[in-house]
Amino acid sequence: MAAFIPPGTNPQDETNRWKLCSVTEVESAKITLRMVPMWTTFIVWGIVSSVGNTYFIEQASKMNRKLGTWKVPLQILLLLSH
Repeated sequence: MAAFIPPGTNPQDETNRWKLCSVTEVESAKITLRMVPMWTTFIVWGIVSSVGNTYFIEQASKMNRKLGTWKVPLQILLLLSH
């Protein structure tokens, strides 16, 4: 659904400026609103992923990482976890 400017109205008039929108403005607003769920999903996924990696590194730093006489670096454990 889009708004249109009826004949006989002046789009530059300040009193009508907030009541009238062009079809392009309406379509842009609709596209932006459709993208909000996708943005929210990406933000939540990023937060969950970063918290999981942080806890994994914290847990790995507390464990016994010795393999014989060699101590396994944390970065190797993080690579093997994915």
